[in-house]
Amino acid sequence: MTNTVTKLITATAFAGLLTAGAQAVDTPSTMPEWQSDASKAISETMYYPRVAANLGKTGNGSYNVTINRDGEVTSIDGNETTGNKSLDAASWRTIEKADFPALPASFAKDELTFQVSLSYKESMNPTREAYLNRNQGNVVGGRIAILDVE
Repeated sequence: MTNTVTKLITATAFAGLLTAGAQAVDTPSTMPEWQSDASKAISETMYYPRVAANLGKTGNGSYNVTINRDGEVTSIDGNETTGNKSLDAASWRTIEKADFPALPASFAKDELTFQVSLSYKESMNPTREAYLNRNQGNVVGGRIAILDVE
């Protein structure tokens, strides 16, 4: 079976501006456009490491990223790792190589810290995925009987 490996950036990739500089006066109407451009920069750089893909490794990572006015990364702090060294390394390289846009002139601070969430998952044939979804067991109900063998 051959799986097509895809990349997915979670919908919350740039949802939170984390600095104290993200006050009402510091988030001009141009910030949504900046966020969109920053998301594109991540999408264009993100890749799925072949070794992780071949082993079926998946994971989610979350990082606080600080950039200067020119869009250059000045720091990266990991909040949550993917649980896989190969995916973690790919996440760091993705952020380091991303061509983030410069901050809008109306942004009052010299730096911006924001959160990047990266999600790596395998995409498979829709028929296979439907089969697996139909054949997953689950437990429902509020009580489970326990057989007491003496």
